[in-house]
Amino acid sequence: MDAHSLFTFMVVVVLLVISPGPNGFLIAKTVPLSGKKAGFANVWGFFAAFYVHGTLSIFGISLLLVQSAEAFLVFKLCGAAYLIWIGIKALIGAFKPKRLDAVKPIQTVKKKPINTRRFYRRLFHQCP
Repeated sequence: MDAHSLFTFMVVVVLLVISPGPNGFLIAKTVPLSGKKAGFANVWGFFAAFYVHGTLSIFGISLLLVQSAEAFLVFKLCGAAYLIWIGIKALIGAFKPKRLDAVKPIQTVKKKPINTRRFYRRLFHQCP
């Protein structure tokens, strides 16, 4: 791959990364609730996921999945298992009883300590 093709690929990847989508909404939700540091951790997770995906494409992983039905089936089953796991977590969270004594007036609510690794992983695993 020559330098021109690599540069063109990187420009396209950057344009894909900055395009709005569900990741942008997650970042827009994270910054007001958890602060700028957590927002930047989300952004870096977003960038890293797209560059890992692009790198795997360059090395031919996508071609391998297209040409091998067995590898593609395993990949689809792993993706389905991941989506089922996310759905189960969402259902458990939706039906978890809410404690009324945990609700505090807005003036006394403090932001939780930020674990940037958690915010980074949240978007890294969500992309692409």
